[in-house]
Amino acid sequence: DNIPKYSTEDKKPLKDHINDICFTNTTSSSIPSNDNSINKLEKSSKTEKFPQKNSYKEELKNAKDILRNADFKVQSIFQDIRMGKAFNDNDAIALVDEISESVFRNSDALISISRLKNKDNYTYLHSVAVCALMVSLSKTLGYDKEFCKQAGKAGLLHDIGKTFIPLDI
Repeated sequence: DNIPKYSTEDKKPLKDHINDICFTNTTSSSIPSNDNSINKLEKSSKTEKFPQKNSYKEELKNAKDILRNADFKVQSIFQDIRMGKAFNDNDAIALVDEISESVFRNSDALISISRLKNKDNYTYLHSVAVCALMVSLSKTLGYDKEFCKQAGKAGLLHDIGKTFIPLDI
């Protein structure tokens, strides 16, 4: 196992350690190598303000609409990958933007209704819920909007590998 271990005695912050793991020792030229990419995300939009906070009741209607559309969009993303189509990042980014803006306005609304899953759409709505939770956590930790959206995208796509498991399993 070549992954360096993190210790609380390390001199650098945990985010730098994560950056080292994610962006070093890679053969892909599209991924930057050891250039503090996480720090760049944090600083990318410090001037951008979070939207005005809505009440739970006000945001609940928006959240329901987003969740209704998100189920179809996430299923479509997963289905395209399952069928061998190229991943269209724009579809995921647009959905993450919608989810993020709802969470920025009131995190409780979307997160609470995304917990109401049924067996048929569990994986898809779970991905939406994880996206919303990642955005909310990042915002709570003080990260800027761009970083929150990147964390949300990671949450949305965290189960993408399930697309390669046969449906009968």
